[in-house]
Amino acid sequence: MDESLPSHVATYPIDHVYKHLEKYHGIATHVSSNRLHRIKEENGLAADFDLLFDITGNVFRSDDRTYIGSLTSGGKTGGEG
Repeated sequence: MDESLPSHVATYPIDHVYKHLEKYHGIATHVSSNRLHRIKEENGLAADFDLLFDITGNVFRSDDRTYIGSLTSGGKTGGEG
């Protein structure tokens, strides 16, 4: 997926996204958090690098709004249970 976040798409604080993913997709917060850390690491980003999140768990860089990963990739646990 090579795309950027359109300016009209709403972004949400990560805690809101975690709760949404747990309630509607059955993905535990610790699983989403682990995925977020892995996405940052895979993209060579510092732990404190600012990111943007849409409600479905897609992750974008805050500086150029490019897509870098998804918190839903791997399903409910993806072996991370």
